Amino acid sequence: MKLSETTTPLAPHLLDLLDALETQDVVLTLIGGFGLILRQEHLKEIGQQTLLERIPVARATEDFDVLLHLELFADYEKLYALRNALDVLGYTVVPDRENFQFRKSLDDGHTVKIDLLSQDPQNDPRFKVKGKRVGLKAPAKQPKGSPPVKLPKIHGYLTPEAIAVIDNPLQLAIEGKNSNGKFVQGGVCIPHPYVYLILKLFAFRDWETQKEGERQLPYSRKHARDVYTIVASLTANKYDAMPEFTQQHGKHAMAVEASSIVQTLFSDSNAIGVLRVQEGWDRLTPDEIKAFLETLQRSFPKP
Repeated sequence: MKLSETTTPLAPHLLDLLDALETQDVVLTLIGGFGLILRQEHLKEIGQQTLLERIPVARATEDFDVLLHLELFADYEKLYALRNALDVLGYTVVPDRENFQFRKSLDDGHTVKIDLLSQDPQNDPRFKVKGKRVGLKAPAKQPKGSPPVKLPKIHGYLTPEAIAVIDNPLQLAIEGKNSNGKFVQGGVCIPHPYVYLILKLFAFRDWETQKEGERQLPYSRKHARDVYTIVASLTANKYDAMPEFTQQHGKHAMAVEASSIVQTLFSDSNAIGVLRVQEGWDRLTPDEIKAFLETLQRSFPKP
């Protein structure tokens, strides 16, 4: 899949990062708005029919979210490679978010930001959790007389709703020119739609119900539209696979909570989730609303 700045302003910067990691076997899992942009570009390229014809155009974004799934997070060498790549490319830590949020200023006045997120390690002894920050522990046993292990300066923002991220992801081969004009080829992973929906349902719920003031509305609308986009752009094979994911993961606490969000905020055509989709984009037809809600509720039935 070819990427350029016409696809998204972030394309050259993603290609910069892939180029810096080329020899390190670090595969990035992208979530958030940037991941949806890549997913939609892939759908355009393959030309498969989707559940609904009208799909919102993916929005431009100036940041990308990288999910550190636990097996990547537990690999010292890959974490060192990732932190070194960020340093070489000129990213600096964001104050009060050291080692899990990085940014750099561009010549045109814009900023590129990279957020590192982590799955919940629960009781995994390889990790330590402090508040919303997840870090790697030093090995419990080291060779006698060896110097202390220097931990990679990489943390992840705790994201408990990020479940099943390595189950059947979309693996994309991408290419294009990086910010220096160099042609780069690489690969990224995009979570399965079921997984993506859980992430976006939580994001919508949080902005809709837990933030105060008018400033939350643009974010509520954005995440509600993303929920609709993921459902509307399901291809036949992904649509058919959703019940399998529901059966496999539906009893997980985060999936149960996602079902509760669907049943309360996307219960019918008058529910606030449906209204927010339309506020942020366009009026939905009765058939579009029906297909959207039936598919969403089928994937996240009542607990």
